[in-house]
Amino acid sequence: MRVVVRNPPSGADRAVVAWDVDATMWDFHRAFYDAVRAVHVHLPPAPPAGVITWRWVCERIGHAAAVEVLPTVHTRDWMVRYGPLPGAVEATHAVRAAGARVVVMTHRPEDTADHTRLFLDELGFHWDELRVGPDCKVAACGELGAGVIVDDMPFTLERAVAHGMEALTIAWPHNAELCAGGTIRHAPDYAGLLPEILAAVERAAARSTAA
Repeated sequence: MRVVVRNPPSGADRAVVAWDVDATMWDFHRAFYDAVRAVHVHLPPAPPAGVITWRWVCERIGHAAAVEVLPTVHTRDWMVRYGPLPGAVEATHAVRAAGARVVVMTHRPEDTADHTRLFLDELGFHWDELRVGPDCKVAACGELGAGVIVDDMPFTLERAVAHGMEALTIAWPHNAELCAGGTIRHAPDYAGLLPEILAAVERAAARSTAA
């Protein structure tokens, strides 16, 4: 795990929010599809909805071929080209303004940490700490005292809920079934999700004070 600390924890932090990168801060799926199709020109057109999932691509070119494209997609140049999801940058600043510490976590390889940091900085995200690597996010959240996580992957969201965290997500086809289950707060965009995140921060802060 590669850890970059910009702002050390302080007593002023009312809560800790863990925040994913791919498909949470930026439209990873659209960038991934474009990168794959640049190599695999035979790839069929995107589905009518225009939303590409990892599974959709792997079913057509194979898992190994899809993995080979990831180093391109995880570069600073590629991420900056596609930009953040609408409202994502503003959401990180709003959460910090509410007194929460923002810890960005991603399962990307450790050697992408510098690219990820440049992406966050050049696009204007607020972040206090960056953690890059394959380690379990939920276990790291326990170490950090994070009571709230914003992520897109069902297995991470389910584990977070099982460990007593509040889990929130942008709704995508790959997590639609989980969202429908009612245990995960979700919205199609940050206009809908940010109020839920801020409410979760308030609850986390209240639990911390009560403890």
